Amino acid sequence: MANKGLRDPTAEFSPRAVVGLEDLTDKANTPEEALAYRLRRFDTQFLSETPGTVCGHPSSTVTYAGRDEPHGLITVRVVCAKFGGRLYAAMAATMSTRPDDPTYLADQQAILDGFAVVYAGKD
Repeated sequence: MANKGLRDPTAEFSPRAVVGLEDLTDKANTPEEALAYRLRRFDTQFLSETPGTVCGHPSSTVTYAGRDEPHGLITVRVVCAKFGGRLYAAMAATMSTRPDDPTYLADQQAILDGFAVVYAGKD
């Protein structure tokens, strides 16, 4: 999802949000191990890292500089949980070349704070 109203004409980039889900069952034994594994896989230096919980599951919110053009800041909330005998990493990411824009910051906060992980299946 991209906000074209906040488009950076110099970088030709609109702020965006992306979500992902990764099965880490074969990579870790616990949600905490899965979280540590997933964070290592970013293979970058974090500008900030804030541990937490989301819906009772271990999480971390990290910010780092994007490597690809256009260079901006990326903030990702990673939540790891075990559901139905499988370990998952759920991620919500926001990115912008103008990360100090007040509208972007408010939108980012709403997206990350609203990110929830709920299992609808049966264990």
